[in-house]
Amino acid sequence: MKIFVSVGATYNDQQEKFVQAFEAFLVQNRCERITVGRGNYRADQPILAARELMQDADGVIVIGFTRLFVEKAFDKPDSESETAIKNRKLTTIWNQLEAAMGFGLNLPLLMILERGLHQEAMLKDRLEFRALITDLDPVFFSTEEFSGKRNTCPT
Repeated sequence: MKIFVSVGATYNDQQEKFVQAFEAFLVQNRCERITVGRGNYRADQPILAARELMQDADGVIVIGFTRLFVEKAFDKPDSESETAIKNRKLTTIWNQLEAAMGFGLNLPLLMILERGLHQEAMLKDRLEFRALITDLDPVFFSTEEFSGKRNTCPT
């Protein structure tokens, strides 16, 4: 099974270990990871590469972790709807783009998001697909929450 993985470049040990644990999970389950970057570099535009690779995928998994921390900003500045934004963690925009492309291609879609990451648009739990929240602990991939074996129905 080919899984397109949308994941930004890691910039700390916690993120890298988490992504490596996920890649090991894919290998253990005989899944092929396809992604832009992380060993699959091309000369064309990344958006074109992502679309082409995704067309051969059986599903899309987005791993979203903090790429940008906004200490203070304003949404809709200088308007009656202005809203202060404080201490917001955002992921790479590529997670949004690639999730939307996968959704547009009718591929099964799973979001794995760092706890505390701002959820909006494609990067949140929705009726159409799941978003799992994690502390980026590599053990996450052996939990009942990730495997789907946890009984979530009341007894």
